[in-house]
Amino acid sequence: MGPRLRRGLQERHHLLRAAFLAVGLAWMTGCRSAEEWSYEKPRVSSAQLDRDLTQCGQRARPTGALAYPSITGPDREALNACMQKRGYTVIRRPAGE
Repeated sequence: MGPRLRRGLQERHHLLRAAFLAVGLAWMTGCRSAEEWSYEKPRVSSAQLDRDLTQCGQRARPTGALAYPSITGPDREALNACMQKRGYTVIRRPAGE
């Protein structure tokens, strides 16, 4: 693999990571639906929570991680099941509580 190709792949990787971060931040700061979900686990860092949400979101919605903040129905169930397997307590609240 040449240096140009390697550099291009690295740039693409950094852009993808930035996109995931932006989506995660948007999700955490106010993309709201009729329900709000939280995932709690003792001694977990916010960085680890973000990684777990991103990975579980990708599995729950194979069409792309950029869509997962608005997951509903079976996709939400898959996300919640994945997070529970990782040791999180899944909490559902009505919006605005």
